[in-house]
Amino acid sequence: DGGLYAETMLQVNVTLTHHQAWLLAKFGADADNFMLTGDTANPDNDGFNNLIEYAIGTNPTLSTPSPITFDWAGDPAALRLTVPRNPLAADITLTVEVTGNLADPAAWNTLETRILPSPPELLVVQDTGTGPRRFMRLKVTRGAAD
Repeated sequence: DGGLYAETMLQVNVTLTHHQAWLLAKFGADADNFMLTGDTANPDNDGFNNLIEYAIGTNPTLSTPSPITFDWAGDPAALRLTVPRNPLAADITLTVEVTGNLADPAAWNTLETRILPSPPELLVVQDTGTGPRRFMRLKVTRGAAD
């Protein structure tokens, strides 16, 4: 027939972020289903959304008891929060805040906390505030700490 023919091969390498790799590992073929994999989705109904599950290294498709613990420890004894941490989630910031006054949203702060020495897979924070009632909360946000 005398026509010309050409063939070209194109290779594309895709590098996934740690979060994308986590989504693919946990959700497989459904990793691109935002209703299932979005940060605020909670497909296993365990009370932890996907962003928290990624940050603390738990499985978003398997409901499990909370690995986050509170205790009264140290010298002097104080409220302490221990949180497992996904060491590969460098794009996540974990912030522990404390207050003695739940009625005042502006009272939550990080100034009355102390991060205790711990391995990379744990975050252990002690409340250094005083008062008859103390409360701690964990905030998980996308974006690395400064």
